[in-house]
Amino acid sequence: KTNVGGIVGYNKYAYVIFCASNANIYGAYDGDSVGGLCGYNYQAEISNSSFTGSIYGYSKCGGIVGTCSLPTHLNNCYVNATIECDHFAVGIGSAIVKNCFSLSTHIVALYPNGPLVRIGGIGMKQDNYALRTMQLIEEGNLLENIPDGDSNGTSIGAKMSKMKSIYIGNKWDFISDWAIQEGVSYPYLQWQTAPPVIETQ
Repeated sequence: KTNVGGIVGYNKYAYVIFCASNANIYGAYDGDSVGGLCGYNYQAEISNSSFTGSIYGYSKCGGIVGTCSLPTHLNNCYVNATIECDHFAVGIGSAIVKNCFSLSTHIVALYPNGPLVRIGGIGMKQDNYALRTMQLIEEGNLLENIPDGDSNGTSIGAKMSKMKSIYIGNKWDFISDWAIQEGVSYPYLQWQTAPPVIETQ
């Protein structure tokens, strides 16, 4: 059994704050937990952080955390990734999730043993958003008519996902913590280099 994450594999009680990971994360063992920032998160908080890249695992995968032990809190985070798992996959994590954005292109579960959702399963969910065009693919079949709600968040379009106002409305701090290139990029932490802007004639 392995725990694989973009920042930490196994996190017990520690805070993960103001972190960003851009990576391709791979776990291929029975019982593994694979997450964009943390593989297994034990009663800890992850906030003001992001993951960009790809995630592949065998047992449990999540955009921020693969597996949680409650109470685990995920606040003010976003994911922009492709997530593929043989069994259990969620867009953010099965935890107490607030003010998070699930902006992945697709989430795939080949042989699902749990709900395939844009945000997460167990745990309270509040004020979370998910990209409307995200594809959920279960056993090779594209799921259609995904309902908004606690497990799937509120749908937003690609244009809105790059507007500061939607994040400010969800209590994201663009004075001290975050920055954005309005209409062009997703948010990035102020310690990060701004992503390049591609202009065409």
